[in-house]
Amino acid sequence: MNPNIILASFAARLGASPILIGLVPALPLAGGLLPQALLVGWVARHRKKLPLYRKASAFRFAGLLLLVFGAFFLGAWPGLLLGVFLAGLFLFALFTALASLPYWEVLAKAVPREERPGLFAAIYMGGGVLAFLAGFGVRALLGLDLPFPLGYALLFALGTLAYGAAWYVFGRVEEPEEEVAVGRTDLRLPLRRPGFRAYLTARLFLGLAGMVEPFYAAYAVRVLGKEAELGLYLALNALAFILSNALWSALARRGAKAVFLGGGVLVLATPLLALALPPGPSPWSSSCRGPTSPPWASPATPTSSTWPRPRSGPPPWASPTASWASSPSPRSSEGGWWGLGATRRSSSSPQA
Repeated sequence: MNPNIILASFAARLGASPILIGLVPALPLAGGLLPQALLVGWVARHRKKLPLYRKASAFRFAGLLLLVFGAFFLGAWPGLLLGVFLAGLFLFALFTALASLPYWEVLAKAVPREERPGLFAAIYMGGGVLAFLAGFGVRALLGLDLPFPLGYALLFALGTLAYGAAWYVFGRVEEPEEEVAVGRTDLRLPLRRPGFRAYLTARLFLGLAGMVEPFYAAYAVRVLGKEAELGLYLALNALAFILSNALWSALARRGAKAVFLGGGVLVLATPLLALALPPGPSPWSSSCRGPTSPPWASPATPTSSTWPRPRSGPPPWASPTASWASSPSPRSSEGGWWGLGATRRSSSSPQA
């Protein structure tokens, strides 16, 4: 299941800026890929890699626990909760590369070469089915009448338990000991191959195209008021992943370039389709929040949907003489693109 959608929608509900919303999926990806070039030589000098995986996974688990703690106990202070959320995500991302390298090393040593295709096929198929079912679970949890962010806290807690179980099970794998690698790793050697440079360039542009994905979640939450339907999106995403394997397998017989070009066309078509949609609130949802309403508040009572609730009085960030007005234009400097921005006005200003 793609966790970036849930994380981005959570940040959007907390009123994060577009920069922070875009940073949410970038942190784990950058943490998992960029440091590998610096760590590969150090990891290779260890006879056994599994202890490195256990230690790195412990820090990643701590980052997830920080998310759970913040979502359960800091809901009355959105600014503080957003800071704790980003800190936990950063801690998780920081040790992703250190856990990823030993993971693949142990998997390569523990599983014979002839058994790996069947293992990966089972992992992807089983993971796709579980992700499809989990999408409906996400839809059910976010659709419950729970004060924000209790629904997200439950999702974070379930995800943390699942990660803890995976950490424990993989940590018990019997890893064969190997000779320590000698010599230095030349990071420039792959770059001397034109084909590899072309591959990196294509991956760079596809990664840039994927930057729009978290804003789909922000648009669904802030403008359309369809937060629970993110679970349905995740389920359909998993189903498409399962069914598309047959298509990509057929294209792969003609060469890897056909798969890459076909995937690139679909990646390009997705944001173009989103741009073709009419901007503004959903015409069939009269109860959805306006694009500039404070993301943690309902239109009637700003603190009634916050968990935990303050003991008395309004929260410190709310002014009794302030109102939130929607932008008249989706492209205006107040509302931003698709109404994702927000502008606070005094109570004397007319409210849209």
